[in-house]
This record gives sequence, C-alpha cells and structure tokens, in this order.
Amino acid sequence: IFVSREKSIMVGMDVDPPAAESSSHPSSSNLHQDEDIAKSLCVPIRSITSSSSSSSSNEFVEIFPEEVASITTDQLISLLKDEKAPLSLWTEAALLYMQNKSERESITLLSYACSDLIDKLKFGSSSERVRVHAATGIGYLTQANKSGALLTAGSLGGGAGAVGGGDGGGGFDHHMAQQRAASDKNEELRLLAEKHFTSATKIDQIFPMIWVGRGMLNLTIERLEQAKFFFETTLNTCGQVLPALLGMASVYYKMENYVQSLEMYKKAITLFPNKSGAPARVGLGLASYKLGQVDRAKAAFQRAHDIDCDNVEAMVGIAVLDTAHLDEKLSKDYRTKSENAIRLISMANMIDHSNAMVQNHLANYYFKKWTPVSAVTVNVEKNNDVIKGSG
Repeated sequence: IFVSREKSIMVGMDVDPPAAESSSHPSSSNLHQDEDIAKSLCVPIRSITSSSSSSSSNEFVEIFPEEVASITTDQLISLLKDEKAPLSLWTEAALLYMQNKSERESITLLSYACSDLIDKLKFGSSSERVRVHAATGIGYLTQANKSGALLTAGSLGGGAGAVGGGDGGGGFDHHMAQQRAASDKNEELRLLAEKHFTSATKIDQIFPMIWVGRGMLNLTIERLEQAKFFFETTLNTCGQVLPALLGMASVYYKMENYVQSLEMYKKAITLFPNKSGAPARVGLGLASYKLGQVDRAKAAFQRAHDIDCDNVEAMVGIAVLDTAHLDEKLSKDYRTKSENAIRLISMANMIDHSNAMVQNHLANYYFKKWTPVSAVTVNVEKNNDVIKGSG
C-alpha cells in the first residue's frame, strides 16, 4: 500500500512555495485547487524557421495521457531537447508517465534532466531546478519501495519453487541471493533519492517539495517522528496540500493512530477528490478496518476499485472482506462470493505478480484446495541431509 500512496503523493507533487499573501488569502494559491490530473502535455515548436515569428509560436506538439504509453523515453527526451523545452515541461512529462504507472520511464526522464540539463548546462531557473531534483528524489523512493515489495513477494515464490523443483538447498541459496540483491538495490535507490534532495536543498532550503521528499524518505526507514516533522512543516507553511496530508495519514497509520490517519485521509479526499485518487481511498479503507468499521472499509475499497480498476490493493481488500465471515456450510452465497474473491485476487496477480499480499492470499487459497496424493514420496536434499515426506 505504501507504494500506491507514494504514487498518489507524486501525482500531487505540484507543491510550490506559497505567495506572501497566501496565508491570509488561501484562494490566491493554486495549492488548494483540485484540477483534473489527466492533462495533456503541450510542447511548443521552436526549431522551425519561419519568417513570421507569431505563426511559429502558435505551433506545438500535444501528447494526450492515453498516448504516453506508446511513446518511448528516448522519443520524448529528443522532442523536449530539440525544442529547448523549459524544465517545467520536463516535470510535466515525467508526471504524465507517473500517472500512466510508468515509474521507470518517469525517473529516466527526470534523471536525464538533472544530469544533462541542470548539472552540465545549468539550464533553467532556480525554482525549476529545485523542483526537478525533488521530483527525481521522490521517483527514486517510489522505486525503492517497489523493490522492497518485490523482495517480499520473491521470498514466497522462491520458497514454493524450491520445494516444487526439488532442489532444496539450491532454491534456498538462490532466494537468499535474491534477498541480498534486492536489499542492496533498495539501499542504492534511497541513497540516490537522498542525493537529489541534498542537491535541491543547496538551491533552495525552504522549498516545500523537499520537505515532502524527506518526509517520505524518513517514513520508508521507519523514522516516524522525523517524517512527521517534515510533513507538519509543509502543512504549517503551505496550508492543506495533498502530498503532506497523505504523508501525515501514512505516518499516523504506522504509529497505529488509526483515528488520526482516518481523519487525514478524509481531509485529503474532501479537499482533493480527483488528485487523491484510488490510493487515498485504499488508505481510508485500511484505517477504517483497523477501527472495526468494516462496512466503511468495504465501501472505500469498492470506490477505489471504481476509480482505478487495476488497483491491486483495492481488489485484495474487496476479496478479503467479502469472504472474511463466510461459512462454507451456513452461507448460502458461499460459492458465489468465494469464486468472485479468487477471481479478483487472480486478476490482481496478473496485474502485479510481484505483490506479496496477492501472492500470500493466492497461496492460502490453493493450500486450502490442496488434496494429498497417496503413494507419492518427495525427497528434499541439502548438503548431506535428506528429508523424506509422503502423501
């Protein structure tokens, strides 16, 4: 779930320093507006030589959200570079990739902007440069937590493969090697995130997006008080902005303060019904479930699924709560609800086969359906030890 929250935080990453009068006139700041997040990307064409500068300035390339999946990062980088697009368009393009669930492409775009435009050419204004560095750091954090989820799921898949394949110790050793590799990769991504936050701080120490990023970084490594400090600082400085609200909701959830977590999710959804998206509804559902509000949790998961039919956490939440109190002998609709639950979990597995929660529920289902086969002997060997079992 935390990966999904980070995506939602990055979708709301337009955290600008508020205007001087914003504290007394909140409406003057665009931080409190909830606009449709699915906006197209318009890149003005500057490379065409024309006798009329006015006609040339009106030409642009427009990329719609549904088209971004078919555009490679090399193509988009070439377009932005050739047309000398401002850094603000690079962040908009990266955001378009992020909204399309193409996190790797988003980071590739931002990393290029940092290394080739900012570091080498000193391109863009200071506010644009700090925004790109902060967004890149948040992107790396998203990948780090996704790597952590893959590590957990890999342990489930690796264990099953070791027994099923009959290689015993070889499967265990392979699993441990995967764990170490994933852990190293996770740490590397966090260090890259910290590097970009540091670069952003050197440009502008009080840019709110850096506070959000550092809050997320501390949250991933369980430094909850530090994370809370950065998110609260953002809220006190900028007002009720989506990234800080979602961050505080996550902090309270990890602190097991589910009442405050629920309040933060409710506030984020009320103020930003579009931008908060499915992940905020999933968070609200989890907090509601922890407080024993099962019906509200079900409704929240269903709403998240309605908003994003590919949201894995929402699918699992619906499946688990629908079957939580079913009795195979007493429930009339046991078969129907069970089949619907396994269908949802199977679909979730197709969407994200690295999700540990999905793998766990699938394993539980198939274990329950498992029937011992008689007269079958299985040998598991490791070094000189042999374990025999029979059905």
